[in-house]
Amino acid sequence: MSSRDRDIVSLIRIRGFHRRSRVLAAMVWSTVSPAPSQTPPADPVIRVSVNLVQIDAVVTDSKGRHIAGLTADDFQLLEDGKPQKITHLSYLDATPPVPSAGNGKHSGSEAILAPSRKPKRDEIRRRVMVLLDDVHTTTEDMMRLLPAAKKFVAEQVQPGDLVSIAAVRGGMGFYEQFTSDRAILNAAMDKMMGRTGGSYEDTTGGAADCLRAQMLFDAVMGKLSWGIQSLNQLPGRKAIVLFSDGLSIPRQLCSAEAKTMTESMQRTADLSNRSGVAIYVIDSRGITPGQATAGDRFDQMIPGEPIPFGNSSVIVSTRNYQTIALQETSDFLASQTGGIFYHNTNGFSDALAKSMDDMGGYYLIGFQPARNDFELKNGVSVYHKVQLKLVRTRLNVRHGRGFLGVPDAEPAGPPTRERMLVNALESPFDSGGIRLRLTPLYSAPAPGASGERRPTTIRALLAIDGRDLHLADWDDGRKKVVLDVVAAAYAADYKLISHSSQEYMVSVKPEERPKLAASGVTYQMMVEIPKSGAYQIRAAVRDGATGLIGSANSLVIVPDFERSQISVSSVVLSDPATGDELEQAAAREFHPGTSVAYGCEVYGAKSGLEIEIRLFRDGARVFASAPIPIPLAPGLNRIPVVGHLNLPVGMAPGDYQFELIARDPRAPPKQQPATQWTDLTLVAR
Repeated sequence: MSSRDRDIVSLIRIRGFHRRSRVLAAMVWSTVSPAPSQTPPADPVIRVSVNLVQIDAVVTDSKGRHIAGLTADDFQLLEDGKPQKITHLSYLDATPPVPSAGNGKHSGSEAILAPSRKPKRDEIRRRVMVLLDDVHTTTEDMMRLLPAAKKFVAEQVQPGDLVSIAAVRGGMGFYEQFTSDRAILNAAMDKMMGRTGGSYEDTTGGAADCLRAQMLFDAVMGKLSWGIQSLNQLPGRKAIVLFSDGLSIPRQLCSAEAKTMTESMQRTADLSNRSGVAIYVIDSRGITPGQATAGDRFDQMIPGEPIPFGNSSVIVSTRNYQTIALQETSDFLASQTGGIFYHNTNGFSDALAKSMDDMGGYYLIGFQPARNDFELKNGVSVYHKVQLKLVRTRLNVRHGRGFLGVPDAEPAGPPTRERMLVNALESPFDSGGIRLRLTPLYSAPAPGASGERRPTTIRALLAIDGRDLHLADWDDGRKKVVLDVVAAAYAADYKLISHSSQEYMVSVKPEERPKLAASGVTYQMMVEIPKSGAYQIRAAVRDGATGLIGSANSLVIVPDFERSQISVSSVVLSDPATGDELEQAAAREFHPGTSVAYGCEVYGAKSGLEIEIRLFRDGARVFASAPIPIPLAPGLNRIPVVGHLNLPVGMAPGDYQFELIARDPRAPPKQQPATQWTDLTLVAR
């Protein structure tokens, strides 16, 4: 094992406690992909089995408002044209909870980079993948879409939402993960900004053209299938929002490839239906002209020939035919899976907002299929059409239109301890068994002895809540708990740059149990990063006695400290009155009425420096300081910043986000201020 791969993790500051550690030999480490947890969710998911077929359905009135309160008597269900008895029906409200506004003002763009904790599984209401078809969408159209997507992240993503930003051509690394952290989603949008798109080209019918059309089509279907499978085991309402200029199937010119593409499209719809994933499609071309425009080139219609009167009608007919061909797949995927196809509109933000609103509630409807539904016909599984009708004619219903006669695979056996830890590390959810808080700290490295540039080191602190640990009595009269701890650090391309897996025994005297409950356990991981950029730290902890698990992750964007642009180190929060600064930096739990000390370093300020402090709760700003001038020391590039934030006695307990903004008031306008975030929790006394 190379020195780069050796564990560099240690347990720190369990004052007066004994500890021992060993590497978990059974844990096999490799680059971890963003696969969803395999732990079965407690809430309903779509199932297709020989005993039950479930479909989800959205019922709306003429104004698009969701209708709840219907019973099985309000529906008529048919399979392959034959009436079926509805055996299960329930309405699931997926509307996210309304965030508490505190006493502040909400501003989506203001709080977009605020960090957030991993949500618990039962807190999730909606899960959505925003998928950009950068194979068929032009660069120009992509640039028009991205502001709408950024607005979506800032204004539409709510507590209870789990979102992934992805592209067909991949290359997004850990930015593709499902998360409720706006910092990750905003960084994903920034990564999208540098992408170039594809383009729609008429297929001439040549073998190479036909093969290319099929390969590009399969790329989109493959990415959709990947997204559907990622969503499959996640709780709550599930959807994919696909942005595309269109997916044409060249039926006349490429008959063999067209047949394969059609089958791929149908398989994707079936996979979507059995996974309970609705597909919403937004035509990224926007409004398409229905008549000849000034940009049309009449001289290129028949080279070398004069332009006959009426050739504009040929252009219009050709354009309309092309539009229909481009929209065929989008319309099919949306209509077959219970989604909506938005086209001929430039209101991309509105279409995204309507898609999210449409996910606010749905019916889960089940029936018992016939046994022969799952028999093969000529060695091939049979597709069965499902039709759902409403007794009330003034209401509308959208639902998955069918299923392939293949039962779901039997669930695997119980996972091993090692698999449970890896699942927790990969999962977008906090299991809630053990409360954790992960804090990455970094600053500009000091130059080497000869002035050479040295790599930045991230100190990742993991605060383990002592109240959640089960301490057993041992023969020596002490109380002990064995903890399995895994931690990993990834670069933006999901390359593993550091990892550790260890077992710790925490041993205390009976009278020290309250101290452990109050202070918890702090775990430290030192990660040397090769260069500036985005990194993600992940950690999971398991109590060996109870099997309870907790997990946490954090996005770290390390600036290039050598640039002239102003930059800020991590911010450390503490309460000087209670002593241990490192434990407080890891836990960040304070009481109302506390005077919280903050500290950091600012780099690159040349002519002056001022900072502002802001505090947010659920996206609402509850405090904003006036600009605070910071004196500069001649020749000193590292400027220490320290101060205090007084938390009012009557401040409501809960999670808050602390923001520090540093700017050079005399710098050119193009030089942006630097911002640093951290979170904290107020607990009642």
